Amino acid sequence: MSRSQAPQGERRWGLDKFLDDEPRRNQRVGWLANGAAVTHGELVWGPLAALARGFQVVQLFGPEHGPHGAIKAGQRVEDHHDPWTGLPVCSLYSSAPAKLGEALARCDTVVVDMVDLAARYSTNLALVADMLEAVAGLGRHQRFVVLDRPNVLGRAVEGPRLSPEIRSIVGRLDVPVRHGLTTGEVARWYSRSAGLAVDLEVVCFAGYDMGEVAALDRPFLSPSPNINGMEAQLLYPGTCLAEGTNLSEGRGTAFPFQVVGAPWLDARAIADELRRDQWEGVAPRPVRFVPSTSKHEGEVCEGVFLHVVEPDRVRPVALAVRLLSLVFARHEEAAVLPAGTGRQLRFIDLLWGAADLGDCLEGRWQPPRAEAPAGFADEVVPDLLYEHPLTAF
Repeated sequence: MSRSQAPQGERRWGLDKFLDDEPRRNQRVGWLANGAAVTHGELVWGPLAALARGFQVVQLFGPEHGPHGAIKAGQRVEDHHDPWTGLPVCSLYSSAPAKLGEALARCDTVVVDMVDLAARYSTNLALVADMLEAVAGLGRHQRFVVLDRPNVLGRAVEGPRLSPEIRSIVGRLDVPVRHGLTTGEVARWYSRSAGLAVDLEVVCFAGYDMGEVAALDRPFLSPSPNINGMEAQLLYPGTCLAEGTNLSEGRGTAFPFQVVGAPWLDARAIADELRRDQWEGVAPRPVRFVPSTSKHEGEVCEGVFLHVVEPDRVRPVALAVRLLSLVFARHEEAAVLPAGTGRQLRFIDLLWGAADLGDCLEGRWQPPRAEAPAGFADEVVPDLLYEHPLTAF
């Protein structure tokens, strides 16, 4: 494994450093990126910028929402040709392993540049792991290059690791819910821990303080269609857990993952309880809203809106566990949803990474704690690339 570092005085993403590397332009490149993976300053989408610089990009790989982030969550994306570049797109969200192998075989270098959600639920991380395994399985001398970007939620770690029996597209890697790593560091950790024979290089970013939340340049780069602002990004590792219940997580509103509610919810009582808890970093407020899609579509809901007032103090996972436990304790209408995959597990189990949270909610018991697991920060020390260590919440 190797890393390529930019001068510390500059603010640059891994993509910008890579594009300046002229010798690489003679290689046949396959590129995995989402729509927010753009250059610093000019905000040009990576594959377009690479083609303009003379790189021989021959293949694109598409994540869950497609290469441009335009496809709604969970929707199947077929292989196609990209309308902007004319290049073939191998959709990692639907292609058979044989097709992925054929696409990878056309490449000398595989480039990965993903603006991520900074939570274990992210299918982006699952697809990076799949790509690493696929390249290792080919047994060819291909370079795997991750163009790194800051984890916008900083180095804080929250929530459990993944139980061995609970593994899915939203729980692919055995990391905490809020893991504190960059995509490059996740790739290094997974490649090492899984014993993959991959020629892995991480092109580091520079000029950003990984010890702070949201210490990034604007504009905000959305990693997913329903993550439409920094507040939603910060709350997502927690409020995404509502997807495993019959509560709306704000999909179909202007503020997904910032509001949680239902038609039968006593929002004022729940908000009052959260205020009495004196959660740091957030100000809860009761609201009324009508989702235009998803759960409770067209119904008037009461909800708790979570205003972020001090980003570095917010503990989204612990906050969401407390919010859900208050709702389930007060309302018999609250329910945990099945996974919908033919498995016995509930969807909240797939997200949480264990069955204890779902059990506690259904039983109206005291919920599990959301602290970072012991030992994870030490385990990943060999894979860290930046100054700040992980910090446990």
